[in-house]
Amino acid sequence: MDLVYKNATQTVGLLSTPIYSYTGAQLLANLLDRDLSFEGSAGNFRFGPNICTETIFKVIRILEDLTRDSWWDRAWIYQEEYLSGLRMDLLIPVKSGVRVPGRYGEMTGEFCAQATRFREQATIFLLAYSATGWKQYHQSCAVMLSKIGKYSITLKRSNGRLKPMSATIFADIKRRGVEDAWDTLAITANTCAYRTRLDVQSLANEGRSLSICLLAQFLLNGEIIACGINHERTDPRSLQHTIDGVLHQIQPAIEDLPTSTKGLTFLKCCRLPPVEFVSRGLKTIGYIWCLPKHAKLYTSDFNLPRLSDTRREYLEKYPWESRELEVLASKLKQRQQYFLAAKLCEYLDKRRNNISSPALDYMDLMACKLFRAIDRGLQLRLASLPGQSASGIFIPRRWELGQSMNILTTWQPPQEDSGEAGNAVSLKVKLCGSRVVLPERWINGMVFFTHNDHGTVIIGWPPSWTRPCS
Repeated sequence: MDLVYKNATQTVGLLSTPIYSYTGAQLLANLLDRDLSFEGSAGNFRFGPNICTETIFKVIRILEDLTRDSWWDRAWIYQEEYLSGLRMDLLIPVKSGVRVPGRYGEMTGEFCAQATRFREQATIFLLAYSATGWKQYHQSCAVMLSKIGKYSITLKRSNGRLKPMSATIFADIKRRGVEDAWDTLAITANTCAYRTRLDVQSLANEGRSLSICLLAQFLLNGEIIACGINHERTDPRSLQHTIDGVLHQIQPAIEDLPTSTKGLTFLKCCRLPPVEFVSRGLKTIGYIWCLPKHAKLYTSDFNLPRLSDTRREYLEKYPWESRELEVLASKLKQRQQYFLAAKLCEYLDKRRNNISSPALDYMDLMACKLFRAIDRGLQLRLASLPGQSASGIFIPRRWELGQSMNILTTWQPPQEDSGEAGNAVSLKVKLCGSRVVLPERWINGMVFFTHNDHGTVIIGWPPSWTRPCS
């Protein structure tokens, strides 16, 4: 069924809760038309200037009625809606004689609205209400957001950090009703597009723990876990939490994503190649880069002219056309970093000749980050694989400028004809032995390598998982 809903041309969600009056239908249309609330440029949520308190309360009550519908409480329907995306319409019945405004009345007796738009505008409205600080309906708004909140809005962070959706998806599926609890393994795998699946029937017959199976499936599909020095204070009793609590603890918020749009879509691709469990952690393959503290470039010395806002905005979309990356290649040659300079020039030539591939698409995102760093005069760090000359370049944070660092990168191309994006990871890590690492945070940079350069890597378990129990 996941393939049916993923590939369908059009899908429909049938609600049973009706709209009783023309006023209710008009207010719902106003909500969907963005006439009642909006998201400000600073990421804050506000009501329109002419909306009165009485209207706000009426819309809240309409949303309460609609979100009490049992359609929002079923786990399999969650999967259907999530996989349908923009192709699902909600059909909300209206009482006989009630006229539905404009394009929302295309079907007689139904208020027809795109499910994604309904979620988006309802979320903005509810967050605008929460921002008022009013106590009335406060708890009700929280309940509604847990049911219909749009992830691209609710998972935003004002400091630029985004939490991958998987942990939230697991929690939202668990909140919904399902006749057989073991179905949640299939529903979560379908929704998260997991390639590695577990044999549900065998595990259930053997009396295994469903929570442990969900955690295993999460990890076996390469989900990133954060367990480095920034996470050493993780609750030592984390494994005593529910599966939702464990996943929210170990799945890191990612800061400074290499894409400014569709960040959550990008995060779906931030997974490790196939992994297997070993005693020390998760065994996979990848590239471990060394960034010596002396191997640095000061882009403030490039002496490039200041860009206009229009030109900068253009080059952020097409970074390979920038003078900045050309100068970077030239500076690398002056530093006798011929291999890295040649590879960067090769990338620029391919993109200027409209050559594209999944790998180049990912490199475009990182090239944009390098362009921005040079434009801002930031310091860059050269990276090399063991025993090789520099073949990568990264953007450290200010307080990391005097530190030696290690980076783990992986790249997994999409399966042929799968329609999926490839998986990519770029993480600053702490080395804990020969090719054993603890991930700390996402880091942006461009790397050039051959598939023969990668080796086995072990992602260590979170420290709290390996401490002796008292």
